[in-house]
Amino acid sequence: MADDVPLVLYHPAGLFLKADAKITILVKIPEIKVFGVTISNWEVMEKLKGLSKPEEFLNLRVVNYSRERIVFEGEFESLRAMRKVALLLNGKVIKLSGFSDLLKVRVKHNGDSPVKQEWEDHFAERGVDAFDEGKPGERPDTIRIQGLPVKWFASKTSNEQPCPRVLTQAFQKFGRVRQVGIYDPTPCQPKSFSAFGPGANARSLHFEGYIQYEKYSAFCNAMSSLKGMKIIRLEDGGKEVVAKITIDFDRTGF
Repeated sequence: MADDVPLVLYHPAGLFLKADAKITILVKIPEIKVFGVTISNWEVMEKLKGLSKPEEFLNLRVVNYSRERIVFEGEFESLRAMRKVALLLNGKVIKLSGFSDLLKVRVKHNGDSPVKQEWEDHFAERGVDAFDEGKPGERPDTIRIQGLPVKWFASKTSNEQPCPRVLTQAFQKFGRVRQVGIYDPTPCQPKSFSAFGPGANARSLHFEGYIQYEKYSAFCNAMSSLKGMKIIRLEDGGKEVVAKITIDFDRTGF
């Protein structure tokens, strides 16, 4: 399967997985010796866009600014464009008007999701070495997913709230699911599962889903398949609506 071809997650709801083609761009700022002189973020962005030609950013924004560096996040339509721009920008320098010193550019690929070594180390420290054995929840078997849209995982009978059955059916494509948990992350809700029961905050747009797999291999398959992905929903007319998700392994003993 090509990197940019959406992968079916849950066809009845029109849900697909698609690569989240983003990079982090770090621009090092030289020491400014003249009082009152500032660097224009807009000018730096235009320089980055120029160096990236013929590829174009879908979105380019400043995510952090300090006296030492400017951090940008760049988003692209495809992984091919992202990889090409990363090669074009990494190690390059920028010359700004009014500055004799050059600004150095470095590129990092986004990847906040944990890797296999992290969860294996986490559970090994707790005395777990046979990952397919032991009590469920006390071994690496549960994924925590933040940013799931409530309405996308609702059913006709769940009163527009996320439905455990739909959540299970969507994520069992990676392996057999033992159980799921649904958690409303809004501040006014108690930190408990199934918080979308009677009296739940009707304004909640997203929820956290906990998916516990029966086998370690299924857990690993889900973690690797969801890494660096976003969920898209195909609406009438072929329009794509995007949900950015964050995945992690459960550390609570769900």
